[in-house]
Amino acid sequence: MRNISFILLLMMLIGCKQQPKNQQVVNATSQSSPNEIPNDSVALQNLIREVYHWESTHRSQGDFIPAQIAQDESFFHNLDMANHEKKSNEIARSGFFTTDFVNLYDKLGLLIDHYLTERIFIWESGNQPPFSNGANVWCNCQDTPSEDFYKNIVIKNIVITDDVAHFSWSWNANANWDDFSYQVEAQKENGTWKIVSLQGFEELEERLQAMALK
Repeated sequence: MRNISFILLLMMLIGCKQQPKNQQVVNATSQSSPNEIPNDSVALQNLIREVYHWESTHRSQGDFIPAQIAQDESFFHNLDMANHEKKSNEIARSGFFTTDFVNLYDKLGLLIDHYLTERIFIWESGNQPPFSNGANVWCNCQDTPSEDFYKNIVIKNIVITDDVAHFSWSWNANANWDDFSYQVEAQKENGTWKIVSLQGFEELEERLQAMALK
């Protein structure tokens, strides 16, 4: 039987968003000459490049990994919570993310684990997880232009309201990637920009919420 109260509580916690501050909006793009870019825009582009360098080379790979099952079993029963806690701690220790993002990451894992244990969805061994859209949640992509793609990341459509920035990033690659973009929200804490939300995780949250209502 589904534990509806548990699901609703997690959704309420996951759905908590910070209220916007007074509106003082600045628009900028990182595709101008570096000398013409406002300091915040430079800092945000550097942040994104550092985040994806860390994510692709320094962080243990894989998110929301199921616990192992016996060879004669076909379905996963729960998430590997020790692995999930390790990943969550890596994100927190990186210094690139706000507490809100770390909490969201942690709660998404708890929700997926609950869905598995309560059979709200079935994850068959050898198949894509039912909550996945088939892409890497960190970029909504299935591959990258190169191994060092993070060096070519550019940010655009920047809107800064007080100490909160909304923008998208793409990579300065070839024509095959012209339509690619990925949404980000960042917040300045004690003079340092940190990631508040990433598009792929926001969309994962939406998919999980929709599954609970079926």
